[in-house]
Amino acid sequence: MPQNSKFPAPEILIGQIRPEENKDFFENAPMGIFISTPGGRFSYANKTMALMLGYESPKEMTASVTDIAGQVYADRSDREIFKSFLIMKGEVTNYECRFVKRSGKVFWVSINARRLSVKKQEALYYQGFVTDIDERKQTEKELKKSRELLKRAQEIAHIGSWEFYPATDSLTWSDEVYRIFGVHPGKFGATYRDFLDLIHPGDSAMVNQAYLNSLESGDSCYEIEHRIVRKNTCEIRYVHEKCFHERDRSGTVIRSVGIVQDITGLRQTENALRKSEELFQKMLALVPDMISIQDSEMNIVYSNWNGFAAVPEHQRNLGTKCHLTYRGYDHICPDCPPVSVFDSKKIIEKEVEMPGGIWLNIRVIPILDSDGNLECFVEWARDITEQKHAEEKLKTLATTDALTGLWNRRYFLEKAALEINRAGRYGGDFSLLMIDIDDFKNINDTYGHAAGDAVLKQCAITMNKQLRQADLSGRLGGEEFGMLLPNTGIEDALLLAERLRQITGKTPVKYEGRYIFLTVSIGAAAYQQETESVNELFLRADRALYRAKREGRNRVKKSGPAKTPSR
Repeated sequence: MPQNSKFPAPEILIGQIRPEENKDFFENAPMGIFISTPGGRFSYANKTMALMLGYESPKEMTASVTDIAGQVYADRSDREIFKSFLIMKGEVTNYECRFVKRSGKVFWVSINARRLSVKKQEALYYQGFVTDIDERKQTEKELKKSRELLKRAQEIAHIGSWEFYPATDSLTWSDEVYRIFGVHPGKFGATYRDFLDLIHPGDSAMVNQAYLNSLESGDSCYEIEHRIVRKNTCEIRYVHEKCFHERDRSGTVIRSVGIVQDITGLRQTENALRKSEELFQKMLALVPDMISIQDSEMNIVYSNWNGFAAVPEHQRNLGTKCHLTYRGYDHICPDCPPVSVFDSKKIIEKEVEMPGGIWLNIRVIPILDSDGNLECFVEWARDITEQKHAEEKLKTLATTDALTGLWNRRYFLEKAALEINRAGRYGGDFSLLMIDIDDFKNINDTYGHAAGDAVLKQCAITMNKQLRQADLSGRLGGEEFGMLLPNTGIEDALLLAERLRQITGKTPVKYEGRYIFLTVSIGAAAYQQETESVNELFLRADRALYRAKREGRNRVKKSGPAKTPSR
């Protein structure tokens, strides 16, 4: 027998739990037997225990396992819980947890153990029996899964309902319950006793006890399956019942509400489909988006009449054309997303702008028959107008100058780079104007920064009035602006710059009853060669602007030619 020198001989411990003549039985028992220490070592194990954990012999197992919690238990906390029970109660009965084999495979076991004390020693030991219940657990798991599937199927079935008030012994059935039990409403006493009389004699006591137990236990519901004898045909059938209790503050049941389902007939399946359809429609009616089902002829099969489908009550007619009902078209809508699924038979999702500035996210799901032909399709449309507005607002904030409303420097430079690429690829001229307000610091110092802001805004308005549709204006920073003029040579650019200079000088800014006169200096540069970069073009325009400033301000200057790259 394997033994650790730190621990008492296993024979001493085993001798406390069985006579010596049963030694062979313990050594070859079909369940695992062990003795362990609170510190996490095995003092003794029989052959079954060793094989259960994947060791060839008890000796190999007791020598190899130095930390039971870490090597044997799949979850260390299970070992701690096991020890806590032993410390508090002295024994553990049918404790289920997971062990780990030497190979790493996890399996379920059931442990029965007790705490042992050894004479003349202070140490405590745990002696126990281990049973491999992994197969049983797997069976329970599959059984639980089957029950859950059955439960979900029953929940969507059309079933009868009943109400019972214990205080008055008043029982009310729905028509479906009367049909299931084969009883005419006028011939039913409508008491709890009358109900029990319809239960099969072999099940009556069981059903009665289940209901009474649920009243006393405090449970909110109970379920039971049993046999009934139909009153009109004497036919034995099986039903499934579920009861829910409504209690007062003291916990006394004041009303029981239940359901009953005939699980022996096919008619109940038809009722279940109807119930499911009602539930489905109620659920979809709560969805704020438009959910509509159309057949291949565009006829409305179902609609929750919400969202984009929220038409007046008198227009809510199934079987009508969707384009006529929803949008008033006599023909298929020109922007109809579902049309594309007729050929592709694949789910599509797209964002569509509708008349009136309404944006919809539309998802179309084709439903195919067994031959792969389009039977109908589901159209789900969500109003994303607010989202689109928010996106546009974010885009505007990212590309425009907040004060003047002109494009900001980053976006202006991106557009200039695109224009250079276009001109380099396809040819053609374009020009750049750099505009700076003269003595702007003096305006701020004299009239205040608010007045300076008003001047900047007025300059932006003046520039925009001179632009063509293809032109672009932007605020490059401080009091400096830029104008990008596609398909414009330097001479035309100079004419525009001069006109802008003159208009600016003749248009004072009125601020708080005072007029602020201002002038601008402008530098002009034309794109001349495909090798010129954005920075080089801006640098030439900026140098021309600097010359205008240096020569007295309030004037327009043309840049010199671009430098020819060395070869």
